[in-house]
Amino acid sequence: MEMTAKLLQVGNQGEVVVRGETVMHGYYHNPEANKAAFTNGGFETGDLGVLDSDGYLRLTGRSRN
Repeated sequence: MEMTAKLLQVGNQGEVVVRGETVMHGYYHNPEANKAAFTNGGFETGDLGVLDSDGYLRLTGRSRN
């Protein structure tokens, strides 16, 4: 099942997805892992977090091991 990332409102918990120049672009020779770990170019970390009103991200747990 393909999921699409969406931005959540401040105070809502969700899975942390990161992207940028310093984030890996994929697993080497492992298309199945890439399919499972990336959504719309963002790496799904497996961490859960909440963004506060000051823009700080507080990690709250894990969505998977």
